[in-house]
Amino acid sequence: MLAILAVLASTLAFTVMSALIKTLGHDFPMPQSIFIRSVVGILVMLPLLRRSGGWASLRVRHVGWHVVRCCSGLFGTVSSFYGYIMLPLADVMALGFTMPLFLTVLAIPLLGERVGIRRATAVVVGFLGAVLIIRPEGGGETFASLFVLAGAVTWAISMIAIRRLGAMGESPVTIVIWFSAFAAAMSGLLLPFVWQTPTALQWAMLLAIGISGGFGQLFISYAYRAGDVVLLAPFEYMALLWALGADILFWQAAPEWQMLIGAAILVASGLYILHREAKLGLARRRGAAAAGKAAPAGPDAPRADQSPG
Repeated sequence: MLAILAVLASTLAFTVMSALIKTLGHDFPMPQSIFIRSVVGILVMLPLLRRSGGWASLRVRHVGWHVVRCCSGLFGTVSSFYGYIMLPLADVMALGFTMPLFLTVLAIPLLGERVGIRRATAVVVGFLGAVLIIRPEGGGETFASLFVLAGAVTWAISMIAIRRLGAMGESPVTIVIWFSAFAAAMSGLLLPFVWQTPTALQWAMLLAIGISGGFGQLFISYAYRAGDVVLLAPFEYMALLWALGADILFWQAAPEWQMLIGAAILVASGLYILHREAKLGLARRRGAAAAGKAAPAGPDAPRADQSPG
């Protein structure tokens, strides 16, 4: 229950962050927003750094995959910030749900995974839902939607890099802090050219962006350490409801029917892919157990009824 509450808290924190970014809008340089968000996010992560071994845990052992994670994650961050400013929040959140679809496709060449006809069909159906959300009619909103969609591709690459780094022993705190440091460094290079002295209200909003984003990271990190992936992942779709509420409450932007149908298709496709991943992972573990290759029993050993990590 605590893990589920942590996921819900993380979706609310990230929605608050996105709403604040949208409120700043065109009146404030995006690189400056990303820089301050990244720096404050590092400060929020420091308590976890102490628990994971202190400064020694920041030693990087797999530079190549960290570079992939940082570069792809930064592009995804830029595309998300741009989308928050240009589009309704719910549209951006819904398009972000294409990430599991791209992850399934990219896992074939990058991780050597096999995708059966059921998951492949779910991916195709999910992309049809994305087309409904994009509503390809030309103009600025269509470009913004396609840019957010491109960001979902790079987020999927980033998730693959995180998966590889985790498998090679890198801690989640190390991965997050190095990404935040990279984002701060890259956006900081542009500050001399775009710096705009914030007003008192803008300073408060910028700090709130960093704090809400940092706490979102903390909550989601706790949730997936304490809970089961298949149990928790569906609750991440609560972000779409938070975003719909924010659009209606603050910007009087009621969702169009195409967007609602497309979002429903995307959510259904994502949940089905998650279900298939869990079922196939359970079958693989049972096969390994039957062959005598299961992990030894112990307090931390996975049980037969647990989903894959």
